[in-house]
Parts: sequence; C-alpha cells; structure tokens
Amino acid sequence: METNKKIKYGVYVEIDNNEWMWDTGTGRINNGEPPILFDTEEEAQEYADKKWNTGRAMPYPESLQEYWREYEQQRAKMIAENVPPEI
Repeated sequence: METNKKIKYGVYVEIDNNEWMWDTGTGRINNGEPPILFDTEEEAQEYADKKWNTGRAMPYPESLQEYWREYEQQRAKMIAENVPPEI
C-alpha cells in the first residue's frame, strides 16, 4: 500500500442552489467526464477564480481518481480492439 500518494486538487463549482459538480475543463456540465486536476491547491484556486464565481479548490478523492484511471484504461482497451462505444 502506498503511503506517499500526492493529493490532487479539483475545482468544485456550485452550478445551481446547493448543486455542485467537479469542473471537467470542457465548459460543459457533464458527469460523464473526468475533472481537470491540479498538483496544488493554489493552482486549482487560481483557475477557479478566473473561471467561476462559485468555484472552490478542493482535494479530489483518491477513490475517484482510481475510478477515472480504470475508466480510461478500459476505454483505451476498447479503442485498441475497435469496439464501438455504447450509446
């Protein structure tokens, strides 16, 4: 088990009253894409301040980072095997 995992930071944005989402960096509101992540809280907050009125730099949970790593690996495998995406 790794003990020196580096914390990544995302930008959490209030898109409606008490409705929050991670910024994907795409300009779209979508739960189906991984968020944009930063190495430091300062970088994330600087990005949030430039782009959002309600954006906050927050530590991004390791469990979600792992989910997106697995998602991207599966996606790459399907592309390599020429499997069409599900619609």
